[in-house]
Amino acid sequence: MLQDKIVQYCAPTLARLKIGSMFGYSYDSFDTFTDELACINDLLNRKGVRVGVLQDNGTRASIYVYRPKELKHRLSEHRIESLMQKFGYEGADINCSINRLRSRLGVCGSFPHEIGTISGLPVGRCDWLYESTVVATARRVVNGRCTEMLKKRWVFLQSTDAASFSI
Repeated sequence: MLQDKIVQYCAPTLARLKIGSMFGYSYDSFDTFTDELACINDLLNRKGVRVGVLQDNGTRASIYVYRPKELKHRLSEHRIESLMQKFGYEGADINCSINRLRSRLGVCGSFPHEIGTISGLPVGRCDWLYESTVVATARRVVNGRCTEMLKKRWVFLQSTDAASFSI
């Protein structure tokens, strides 16, 4: 059930420890899925949480669970706004930003690098990912893959203390 997956994958967002969380959700019936989504939003919207679909192919959806008030505040921070403009985002409007993210998901074919900013990752990690985008994009064009380089960098970033990481 969708609500079980939200609790499993989005507990930090539900507990106000994180701005947003994402996960993939497979379903059998689109109608049942949309009914579940509506019921969950009715419940969580009262608690300051929204659940949205970033992508959907008819049997699997990318779900984004987030706190709109905190996301708006985050997107309005100068450093975040500057970073997001590099990826074509305009201003701190939540709906425009989520629509731009949906568009970027379709273009990139995988998670775009700025997705960490929307989830609440420290800016230093997202800045580095932006700088690596140029190299990654070039590799993707040349041989259709950039994942190996990004995996190595991601492992490095995960093992590095965000406070001491700088660009």
